[in-house]
Amino acid sequence: MCVIIIAQKRLPTTEELKRAWQRNEDGAGVAWMERGKVKWVKGLMRLNDVLELLPKVKLPSVWHFRSATHGGVSQALTHPFLISPRMPFSNPLKGVLKDGESLLFHNGVEGQAISNLINLLAIKNLRLDDTVMSDSRAIAIAISLVGEVALTLYHSKFALFRADGSITIKGNFTEEDGLLVSTPLRWEIDFVRWTKRGGYGGYGLEL
Repeated sequence: MCVIIIAQKRLPTTEELKRAWQRNEDGAGVAWMERGKVKWVKGLMRLNDVLELLPKVKLPSVWHFRSATHGGVSQALTHPFLISPRMPFSNPLKGVLKDGESLLFHNGVEGQAISNLINLLAIKNLRLDDTVMSDSRAIAIAISLVGEVALTLYHSKFALFRADGSITIKGNFTEEDGLLVSTPLRWEIDFVRWTKRGGYGGYGLEL
């Protein structure tokens, strides 16, 4: 189900990043503000890649750890996804935001997102040849085409990191030791909930 970590007061610790990775090891990405610009890197497929990046990241920053549901495991499907009206289909692994652009981080599963995008492309008489797709990427493309109103169709947890450095969240995030998280990082607490609700057999992890 992924996890989003929003760090505005302090950076996550190495231990917190390890906890996030243990449950969501299908790739990671991070965006941060540095010298008035929002930078991002994604497609981090090893925990060591994430930890090595930590000293370079500034505040504010947003981190994402992926648990693949739609589209399988792929660098291209790690978060964040670029939202760009000028380049709605662009999906770079790193970059610096330009005016009017933002980054999408998603925690959840939206089964209708891809079919909704197909319908939107048909209405706009557009064609997307890239077959590497997930619900999260489909939502990012839709926002690029019609604006943030596209998010009103969905009920997951989202974070938008804009070029001016502002961060907007949608959905229920909780504060944990100065971080905003979409899913708790305290593994011990989650493990108790998970086992009480049946573990894998009961699909019982409370998110």
